[in-house]
Amino acid sequence: MKQLSPKSTVGIIGAGIMGTGIAQVAASAGHKVLLHDLDPKVLNKAIGNLEGSVNKLREKEKISGEDAKRIMSNIHAAELLDHITGCDLVIEAIIE
Repeated sequence: MKQLSPKSTVGIIGAGIMGTGIAQVAASAGHKVLLHDLDPKVLNKAIGNLEGSVNKLREKEKISGEDAKRIMSNIHAAELLDHITGCDLVIEAIIE
């Protein structure tokens, strides 16, 4: 199995609780994350939830302000499924 480099791009399909959690972990590890959901409202809510979660970590001094900015700069909304083409890793996190 191919090892991911620290600058790998991770595509995540499904912006629910599991997908956003995976996005935060991958972005914290330095990966570029493309988060996709069919429902634009769910995708926008997920990005907002990620910002809130990262800000809570900063407020609790678990991460620095610079780390919070770095993590959020690694996370991008992928409105179309085609936007995650070419990712080094794609994770499906859709509700069954």
